[in-house]
Amino acid sequence: MRLSVLILCGILGGVISWAVYQHASGPSGPTTCSGAPATVHVFSKDALREASRSRLLLVVLGEVYDVSAGADFYKEGSYAVFIGQDSSRAFQDGNFNRTVEDVRDLSVMDILSVEQWRGFYRKSPKYPFVGYVEGLYYDCNGKATDALQEVDAMVAEGRRIEASEDALSQRHTGCNSQYTAESALTTVSCPATKNGLPQYPRVFIWTHEGTKKEATRCACFGLNQQLERGRTELYPDCPDTSPSCTFKL
Repeated sequence: MRLSVLILCGILGGVISWAVYQHASGPSGPTTCSGAPATVHVFSKDALREASRSRLLLVVLGEVYDVSAGADFYKEGSYAVFIGQDSSRAFQDGNFNRTVEDVRDLSVMDILSVEQWRGFYRKSPKYPFVGYVEGLYYDCNGKATDALQEVDAMVAEGRRIEASEDALSQRHTGCNSQYTAESALTTVSCPATKNGLPQYPRVFIWTHEGTKKEATRCACFGLNQQLERGRTELYPDCPDTSPSCTFKL
């Protein structure tokens, strides 16, 4: 009789414990801070630091990746700044002596450097995604914050500008260039024709849409060709109808 009672109590205790776990964790496992079932692990900053003592957890823009397979790179040295904390700014400026997660003061072109690293980890089969860290970019429910949406909008703008600059580069064919060390002279030249029209080397000058700074390169143009953007100048001592120009830098 006593044995039966003990068995029954054990069963009831197990049922009660399971019910308590289900209430705390939800039907699908652990819950978020709002009480909803969690679909991805969200670390608090303290929990992330603690977890990073047993494995190498890297953070980029709030996303957490297990880079233990790259211990030679991340366990010690400069890259250790990315472990157990969000040091996203260092992906762009290379300052490994500080921890700065906010990148919103970067230009839209500079922020693409951070995005390239985020894309690298997202695609890497070597470094699995393990969750988010609660902070600037994700809340305790794993929801993107306004700050992350701002960063993503900057990334989208940077990509648009890159595409625009690439289209400009494709529109105006670059020159062939040859440098002669003995004379320290550079010769630039253009293909004889483009779409049946003669082409001549020019200094192409335009304002980069992303950096807002003036940029120059050698490009090939027809005589009196109209430009949608930028301007051209002749190379010194080079006739406007010469297929090549030689000069000393």
